[in-house]
Amino acid sequence: MAEKSSGWDSRAIAIIAEDVFGGYLSMFEHYGWPERGSQMMLAAPVHICRQWGSVEKWVGYFKAILV
Repeated sequence: MAEKSSGWDSRAIAIIAEDVFGGYLSMFEHYGWPERGSQMMLAAPVHICRQWGSVEKWVGYFKAILV
């Protein structure tokens, strides 16, 4: 697996949140995650890893459906 640059996961989450859901708030509402405001950026990777095992797997899912 290719090494990823620092912060790749945060950038990927932000891109998917915007492109797929219309922003962090919509993404959190879609998944039923409770955080709001500035806590969403910190909580997103935790929720994603809990549900998908890793941010990389979650990103891979969206890459597959967005191609």
